[in-house]
Amino acid sequence: MIDKIVVIVGTNHEGSYTNSIVEKFFEHSLWQNYNITILCLKDYKINYCIGCEKCFSDGLCPLDNTDDFLKIHTLLEQADIIGLASPVYAHSVPGIMKFLIDRLSHDFHLMTFAGKIGFTITTTINSGHKIVQDYLKKIQEQLGIINLANYCFFNTKKVSPQITNYSNDLLLKIKNSCGYLSFFHTNLFYFYQSYYSMLSEKYNGKNFSQTYEMKYWSQAWVKNCKSFQEYAWNRRTHSGLVNVPHYLSNKKLSFQLTNNKNALISTAQIETVNIDDFPIGMIGGLGYEAFLVNNYFDTTGNLETFSRSINKLLLGQVNKYIKSVNNKKFVETKDYDLVGGVSGILYYLLDFTWNIEEQENLKRGINYLIHLTEPIIYKDYNINKFFILNSDTDNCKNKLFPMGKLDFGLSHGMLGPLITLSKAFSYGYHLNGLEIAIERLFKVYERFKKYQSSVPIWPTELSLMDYTTGSFTKDIRPVRASWCYGNIAISRGLEKAAKYMKEESRKRVFEKDLFEIINQPIEKYNLEYPFLCHGYSSVLTIFTLFYRENKNYLLLKKINDLVNIILASNYLEIKKSPTEIFKQDLSFLQGNIGCLLTLNGISSEMNYPKLLMVD
Repeated sequence: MIDKIVVIVGTNHEGSYTNSIVEKFFEHSLWQNYNITILCLKDYKINYCIGCEKCFSDGLCPLDNTDDFLKIHTLLEQADIIGLASPVYAHSVPGIMKFLIDRLSHDFHLMTFAGKIGFTITTTINSGHKIVQDYLKKIQEQLGIINLANYCFFNTKKVSPQITNYSNDLLLKIKNSCGYLSFFHTNLFYFYQSYYSMLSEKYNGKNFSQTYEMKYWSQAWVKNCKSFQEYAWNRRTHSGLVNVPHYLSNKKLSFQLTNNKNALISTAQIETVNIDDFPIGMIGGLGYEAFLVNNYFDTTGNLETFSRSINKLLLGQVNKYIKSVNNKKFVETKDYDLVGGVSGILYYLLDFTWNIEEQENLKRGINYLIHLTEPIIYKDYNINKFFILNSDTDNCKNKLFPMGKLDFGLSHGMLGPLITLSKAFSYGYHLNGLEIAIERLFKVYERFKKYQSSVPIWPTELSLMDYTTGSFTKDIRPVRASWCYGNIAISRGLEKAAKYMKEESRKRVFEKDLFEIINQPIEKYNLEYPFLCHGYSSVLTIFTLFYRENKNYLLLKKINDLVNIILASNYLEIKKSPTEIFKQDLSFLQGNIGCLLTLNGISSEMNYPKLLMVD
């Protein structure tokens, strides 16, 4: 598909310098794959807005039949990319450009051009360009357009190299655009959605100045949109614009692969060559792929059969794995943990409907985790089967834990199995020994919890000797609030497990623990990086979820502070282009994708916490 670019040149001047700049901007042969329309307003009749507010109340403008506004509006609706180009007149835009913008005011309240991307070009003799540039950018954003770039040209003879550089820059930004990724638009969308919902309840269809807009936002397809992304996509569909520009089909987004709800991919059609050599885990393995496909299905309604098929494949592979490790005397973290092991996969698979045979496969996985909670004798010490012998190559940990260790972290420790077993129990899988296994794990975490100034701490990895004496004297890591091994994730995980088991007293204790951790000064979190695994994003994720559940407004200040820390990080510079951002690290746990998902999740639905078991 060829993307359509429409550039509005806001000038009445016959020999317009601005128009000349725009024409030269797109002369390069690299733009030949785009359908480009340069629309100079001097060639159109646009009457000025008379402020009658008919567009707000009726959805119609009495001037539409008297000038060329609808022609221009149609071209903008059909465009994928919108440019606004203007000279500077008295530190503002020319009157004819203002006429057009005023007539578009109705579109602000509807976010009519949601999901389109845009840019601005400003020309000036010597001043006023920043004011005009900022104004045009704001206009685009209010219309729902995601502004990619803003360029300024001064009226000199040395513009040719500048035009080439800017033109190449814009082309690169368009090709690498992430389309719908916009915090501003997410917040604006939710504002309009809630504002007009309130008006609808207040006026109940009665006449008032914004009747049309109230009815628009009350439509089922608009009300049911859960995010700006979904609204932008559905708006294109409802406008009859079903073609998808390349930047919306970008694999960085999972929204727009097909509009065919009957797209069928059966199990037999899934490539399974060497599948046994592929990791099964929920982070970076087959489980991760299954989660992404299912998330796409939940969002769009597409690829239902494919999602079901890959889930069945995952269930089959995890059962193969269990058979291969079931009789191991000593486990490894990858056998049972959240990231690469059985507990993370079962936690995900429990949310689906299975037939009797498939349920038996799930039960085998649950029984495997039950089995690991059982005591064994090692070197005359009584310990559970989660006990891990150290690798011969792991010299650092061998010195700290010469006889082996137990892992307490949420990512690689016993907590993942505890949460999964508790979830299985709450879902009706009341297997022999399940409640006993759950209680064993609860007791371990309660036995080794300490408090430092009312803040709970746990060991990250515990030596055999410390386990047998019931206390821990040293730890491989300092106390910190993070997901991977941090106390905030352990508190959240224990709270979830208690909630699954409907143990209110335990749940209240862990909730209090969680709040005490949150309520510390941020410097006490002992974090350095913005990322999800062991950085500020994991803390912000748990904060956001905890706030939504408890509505404790004391958390809002902390949430705001964490957002600012992440945005100010040297690792994540939002003002950079997507290309520059993604040059760093695209990974979920230790890269910018996790940070961006966290920031976007403040004002939109959060799906990724399920992968972390903190949902």
